Amino acid sequence: MVTLLEDKCLLTLYDLVDELKVKYDIDVVPSTVYNALDAICFTCKKIHSEPSEMNSSRVKELRRQYVKDIMLEQAKRKRILYFDETNFNLFCTRNFGWSRRGSRAVVVRPGSRGENLSIIACISACGLEHVKYRWGTNDAESIEIFVRELLDSLMDQGISLFNVVVVCDNASIHTGVKEVTQLSDYVGVELIKLSPYSPMLNPIENVFSVFKSGVKSYLAEHRDAILRPPRGVTKAEHRASYMIRAAKHSMSTKVTSELCDSEAAHTLSFHARALDLEDMPVGS
Repeated sequence: MVTLLEDKCLLTLYDLVDELKVKYDIDVVPSTVYNALDAICFTCKKIHSEPSEMNSSRVKELRRQYVKDIMLEQAKRKRILYFDETNFNLFCTRNFGWSRRGSRAVVVRPGSRGENLSIIACISACGLEHVKYRWGTNDAESIEIFVRELLDSLMDQGISLFNVVVVCDNASIHTGVKEVTQLSDYVGVELIKLSPYSPMLNPIENVFSVFKSGVKSYLAEHRDAILRPPRGVTKAEHRASYMIRAAKHSMSTKVTSELCDSEAAHTLSFHARALDLEDMPVGS
């Protein structure tokens, strides 16, 4: 059965019963298959899709080159900055809840999810470096403004840009970042593009996951208040204020220097595998 599931993880218990009969002439019932899988620690999980290119030879070569580049900068003890974007709306809630057996776990939600709140954030192993909140979707211009603000902030702190490396992925809205880093105002800063299909090498991915978990908790905790706007305040204004509060609360309480340092260190565990051109699993 292990071989069957490693080849086709979507097989149901009834499919496995049929496969065992056809291939091995073994007659069993679904409950027997379930108990056998449980005994060898197999469980049914949510499916994660793997892009067909994720572990292609081309991508693995690019991944290895990225790791070589970043390790070289780390050896120079430079400040490595990772930035990316995320967003959420009022429908950003936990996916699981408690209820009595036989009844659904139901949560009352606003009739409209409202506009997305977009977040652009930058972290390093030292912690959160810069963050910006805006309504709607991010575009190339908003990213360029963010990078300018980030670099200006570093210089205001007396940090030499010759000791700074900015890392971002290959999203289309990041195309203007290179031009910003080449401006005369920001001489010295280095830009490294993350290899494609390599979230395991970008610590901000897991940081955003923790951040969104904090947002969900905050919105769940204040669900009743969100649904009751005070007199004189529109529903849109009231809900928008709670979204901002949720984002800022989670960013300040969840995105700690300890978390950023831990996630930056976690990416190092994949360096050897990338250098050896090994496949990377989904959800690493």
